[in-house]
Amino acid sequence: MQHAEDARPAQTKEIAGWRLAVIFFCLSILLLLSLMDETIVATALVAISIEFNNFQTSLWIVLGYTLTYLGFAVLSYRLADVYGRRLVVLFGAFIFTAFSTLQGVGGSIMYSITIICFPEMSPVRLLPLASSIIGIVLAISGAVGPALGGVITSHSSGDGSWMNPPVAVPTMLVLYFIWPADTEQTRGTNLIHVELSQVDFVGAAPLLLFTTALTVGCQEGGSRAYSWSSPVIVALLAISGILFVALLAWAFALDRLTYFKDTAEILPWRILTDRILLSAITTTLLTGFTGLLLVIQLPIYFQIVNVLSAVESATYTSKLKYRSLY
Repeated sequence: MQHAEDARPAQTKEIAGWRLAVIFFCLSILLLLSLMDETIVATALVAISIEFNNFQTSLWIVLGYTLTYLGFAVLSYRLADVYGRRLVVLFGAFIFTAFSTLQGVGGSIMYSITIICFPEMSPVRLLPLASSIIGIVLAISGAVGPALGGVITSHSSGDGSWMNPPVAVPTMLVLYFIWPADTEQTRGTNLIHVELSQVDFVGAAPLLLFTTALTVGCQEGGSRAYSWSSPVIVALLAISGILFVALLAWAFALDRLTYFKDTAEILPWRILTDRILLSAITTTLLTGFTGLLLVIQLPIYFQIVNVLSAVESATYTSKLKYRSLY
C-alpha cells in the first residue's frame, strides 16, 4: 500500500562542496553532544546516589533519559517530514541547550534527525564516508563522555550542562546561515512531504507506553520493593504485552485499510515483513545491550566494587570505548 512516503516531491537542489562539509561538521558536533550527555551522567551516578542517599532508584536517572530518547526519536522524525530537517534539528538543539530538564527531548531530536541527515544529504559516492562519520562520532562520544563525567564529578558541583551552550550555540548559528532552507535533506532525490494531520500520533502512544511499562517492570522486578510475583510487576509486564500487540495491530491496520492510506506511520508494517531490515534492527537491539553495559554498568562497578574514584572509573571505561575506534 502507498502511504505518505509517496506523497508529492518537493523541489530541492543538491548541497555540495564546502557547504556540505561545514554542515556535516556541525551535525557531527550536535550528534556528539547528544550522545555524550548520557555517558557523562552515567559516570556521575554513584556520586548522585551518595548525595541523595538513594542507590535503589538512581539508575532511573539514565533510564528516564533513555525512555525520553525513544519516545521522541520516532515522533521527531515524522515531524521533520512536516517541517523539514533543518528546522527540527535547530529546534532540538535549542531545547537541549536552553532547558536542562528537557535535555532528553532535545537530545533525542538531535540524535534521530542528524543520523538520517548524513545519508540523505550525501552524494552516492560519499555514502561510505557519511556512515564512517557517524561511527566515529559514536566511538568518540563513548571514549570522551565518561572522562568528562569523571572530571565533572570530581571537580564540579554542577551537572555539566553548562558545557553545552558554548559549543551548541555557535554550531546552531552556523547551521542556520549555512544550511539553505529550500534544500533541507536531499541529494537530488524526491523529498518526502507529510502534512501534520498525517502524522501517526495514535501509533506513537502505544509505542511509548509499551516501552515504559516494560522498562519499569523489568527494572523494579526482583527489587526490595517488588518481587517478580508482585501484582504490580505482573500487571506492568502484562500491560506491556497488550500494548505491543496493539502496536502491531495498528501497524497492520494502517498497511491494509485504504482509509489510512495517507497516514505517515510511526511503525511501518513493511519493516516488520522485510527480513533484511528486521535482521538489522534485531542485531542493533542485541548489540545495544553490550553498549549500555559499557556506558552505564561498568562505571558503577568500578566505583563500588573496585573502590575507584570517578576519574579512575572514567579512565578505564574510556579505554574500553576507545578501542572501538579501531
